[in-house]
Amino acid sequence: MIGKDTVNTIPPATFDAFRDHGKLRNSLTENLAAAKETMETLPKVGISMKEVTDKLTNDGVKLFADAFDQLLAAVEKSSKSATTPRVSRQTHTLPKELAAAVKTAADDWRANGKVRRLWQRDASLWTGADEANWLGWLGITDDQLAHNDNLRKLADDAKSGGFAHVLVLGMGGSSLCPEVLRLTYGKIAGYPELHVLDSTDPAQVKSFESKIDLAKTLFIVSSKSGSTLEPNIFKQYFFERVKQTVGADKAGSRFLAITDPGSKLQQVAEGDKFRHIFFGLPSIGGRYSALSNFGLVPAAVMGLDTKKFLDRTEEMVQACASCVPVEENPGVVLGLILGTAAKAGRDKATVVASPGISDLGAWLEQLLAESTGKQGTELSRSTAKPSMPQRYMGTTASLPTCGSNRPPMRSRTRKSPRSKKRDTRCCGSPWPTPTTWDRSSSAGRSQPPSQVPSSASIRSISPTSKPARLPPGI
Repeated sequence: MIGKDTVNTIPPATFDAFRDHGKLRNSLTENLAAAKETMETLPKVGISMKEVTDKLTNDGVKLFADAFDQLLAAVEKSSKSATTPRVSRQTHTLPKELAAAVKTAADDWRANGKVRRLWQRDASLWTGADEANWLGWLGITDDQLAHNDNLRKLADDAKSGGFAHVLVLGMGGSSLCPEVLRLTYGKIAGYPELHVLDSTDPAQVKSFESKIDLAKTLFIVSSKSGSTLEPNIFKQYFFERVKQTVGADKAGSRFLAITDPGSKLQQVAEGDKFRHIFFGLPSIGGRYSALSNFGLVPAAVMGLDTKKFLDRTEEMVQACASCVPVEENPGVVLGLILGTAAKAGRDKATVVASPGISDLGAWLEQLLAESTGKQGTELSRSTAKPSMPQRYMGTTASLPTCGSNRPPMRSRTRKSPRSKKRDTRCCGSPWPTPTTWDRSSSAGRSQPPSQVPSSASIRSISPTSKPARLPPGI
């Protein structure tokens, strides 16, 4: 079908046939009257051109998608090298019906380019409203690595500033990641000890005050909006106490703010001459802020090697990239399992974390339950924080499992080459990714909870003993 101002693709066989016996002419507009008569006759004899063209379109899209997947697989295979993300394989076991539904969902994501569309921040994956404005975490590791010198300078300042303690004054999403890092890594030699206050209970506030030396404490006021009541109350209380201890002219030098640009907290921090002001990204919500300044500023102050932390995280980011085939993409696979299971009525998730990172469960609980519960089914309201009972150690856990002597999330049934190093990569990535995927899959489709316990599982070997506290920077 050759016509003026038209472009089409043809396979090599068709091209060879045309070169052999084809004729170059304006064939697209030949015999239009006869063509019109034919199109009018087809419905009368029971032939639907809509069905024909729909099938041709679907078959064509599938051929292109399959060919592109083969290309990606070939590139993936040929590019295996020292620069390939060093993450282990993820395995899962699902009941037959759920496995079939997950495969169907995976085929849909592949055929419709949904992984690529997510990385392009395509809001039509959800409601087509403002979702594109809340995906800033997709590129946060690159941004933080580009500005890591600022975090390094902050760490040096905290180390040389004579501070014995750091107290984060936050609430909810802005304080969960610092709390996980504190509990996971503990105090790092040469750096101030990190504490996190996110309760307005007067007894809790006094308890934290009794643990610190007000004159040797750096206070981090953490509030994305800058107008959250609790952090502002904390700031007012401790600012007055520090003024009484070191004097009004020096009080501001003991405070640091983390907030979005232009917030009320920024104005307060500038007025009170805070030591530093770090900004968050407006396009990252509180629960997704682990790798933004809300998580990494406290990490730097407590002495974590943020460069290494981000480099390790970037490995998982690349493993979840848009060019990775759907079946090989750990974020996609986990998200499709969670979302498909939620649509099937399985609205509970239990996370069994290795002892060394057992406190990660608190962050995952809020990330899953809160971020997926805004519309439709609440995917998770139950997260197991403790490690597995001793009698189960060394066996296979039929639950999502993180961090047991190997990089988390891409769990496997053998020890990783990094078996002597614990990994907190999943503290920031890729858990936001599957949470986004499962919300895209299940949002707005609320279903009653299943009365039968789920038999879906992600399998991995559990550690055989409680590890020592993680070394800094791992």
